[in-house]
Amino acid sequence: MIDTRHQRLQELKEEKVIIRSFYEKFWHEMSQQQQDYLANIEHQVVKEIRMLERQLKG
Repeated sequence: MIDTRHQRLQELKEEKVIIRSFYEKFWHEMSQQQQDYLANIEHQVVKEIRMLERQLKG
């Protein structure tokens, strides 16, 4: 059985890759509000990734 924390961690890492691809492709076309929104989403994803990684190590 797949550990749900491992699965969630993998999903978050994939989400982070998608967010970073948005940065590369659309950053210059986005408004400041859109850039801030995307940055906030990335921040939350990275925060959750770090939390899960700590839980899985401990």
